[in-house]
Amino acid sequence: MSIRKCGGQPTPKADTGRPGHYLRRDDALAKFSREGSPVAALCDHSELPSKNGTEETSRLKQLQALDSRRALDYRLNKWSATKVRATVNCWQCGMPRLIYSNAELTKDDKIALRQRIEGMHFVCGAILFQEDEPPLGRIISQKLALNCETGLERAYYNPKQGRKNFKTPLICIHCGSQSNLRSHAELHEVGLTQGKECYPICSTCIVDGKTPVARMGAKKRISQSRIEDNERNQRSRKDLSK
Repeated sequence: MSIRKCGGQPTPKADTGRPGHYLRRDDALAKFSREGSPVAALCDHSELPSKNGTEETSRLKQLQALDSRRALDYRLNKWSATKVRATVNCWQCGMPRLIYSNAELTKDDKIALRQRIEGMHFVCGAILFQEDEPPLGRIISQKLALNCETGLERAYYNPKQGRKNFKTPLICIHCGSQSNLRSHAELHEVGLTQGKECYPICSTCIVDGKTPVARMGAKKRISQSRIEDNERNQRSRKDLSK
């Protein structure tokens, strides 16, 4: 057994020569002393993952405020599902992200949009057209407060009325898959709806322990909820009697 001196203790400063590792105390002090800021070697936590997470949260909050302002500027009625005119898939996570506009897109608008999408690797939170950029900068809008960890926007799903010329296929609320979706009747049969109409969910996500998500504004059906509660209680009693 050997005893390592204090100089071997890690610091909050990343070791650029070894990704995922941090400089030892003596190495960090030597490096930052040469740069005139030895205190930063021990007190600057900006390179720690937890600090980066906090900065990402702060960045998303700022973008959410910007999204709210842009929704007012474009008069989008809080990013309503009736204003969704197209989708674009993130090339990293595959989740579809929404493109909003107050007006229906013309044939030329759709061509310009398709050309822009095909000419880039779109990722969550990227903007397709700057606000004043022709030809679509003042016509379409997107939410910016998104990353690959952000769930599917609820406006993706087709509203009951008000969106005639653009329909989206049903996908899982959690992962975006179109495969093995469970119907509301199937979810109700296994007691997963809590008496409310839910967004689509796939079998894989259910197996992974993810729960159905009630649709926005869905009213709770007391009788349906009571039936599910009774069925769960019966299964629990059977499990205890085994």
